[in-house]
Amino acid sequence: MSGTIGPRPESIFNRFSFEFDGVDDSVSLVSDISLGTTSSVSFWIKRNDTAIAQPLGCVSAWSDFLVRLQTTQISFGRVPFIFNNATTLSTINQTTDWTHLLFVRTGATCNLYVNGVNNDGAKTNSNASWINKFRVIGAPGDGTTWAFNGLIDEVSLFTTALSSSDATAIYNGGVPTSLTPYSPLGWWRFEEESGTTATDSGSGGNDGTLENGVTRSIDVPS
Repeated sequence: MSGTIGPRPESIFNRFSFEFDGVDDSVSLVSDISLGTTSSVSFWIKRNDTAIAQPLGCVSAWSDFLVRLQTTQISFGRVPFIFNNATTLSTINQTTDWTHLLFVRTGATCNLYVNGVNNDGAKTNSNASWINKFRVIGAPGDGTTWAFNGLIDEVSLFTTALSSSDATAIYNGGVPTSLTPYSPLGWWRFEEESGTTATDSGSGGNDGTLENGVTRSIDVPS
């Protein structure tokens, strides 16, 4: 099912991303967000290295994460969906360009769109009822193990399964668009000029707190 409402969204004014040091930087939300069994997760990354990293986490680094990037596979969810297509891996595991990732889950099925393209096809796992949770940007729940080293921007969550055409529209040729037509539950744009708060522009009102010196960068997807 598509989450699209109305016309294709327009490009938005994007000034800042957040840069994480891969040691202990993170953005911690007020509370866990339960994604249910039908959901979509969208975000942009630009890596400084290709070490194992969890750009989106929850409580535990080992079993309670949302997204884990590895050399040979990309894992999504507590009962993980495994993506390992060579094109997917080569696109994500590089340190030169911004990359857009969109995970779309419906029960025991999940698709990963990388820069608007589904290279892997639908992946399945053994538990259609397992509910993914999310709380931390830039690191797992413990704040240190497999922390993300690089830039993250425009993190968003949806309670609908976005379509392939939505994936293309949101990628928008490499320029972030307004996600308002898709009614995001959470949307952290990182557009605050100062302070230690990352405002949730979605409907959930779940603001994040910058931990351990997360820095702002003017390097953004463009």
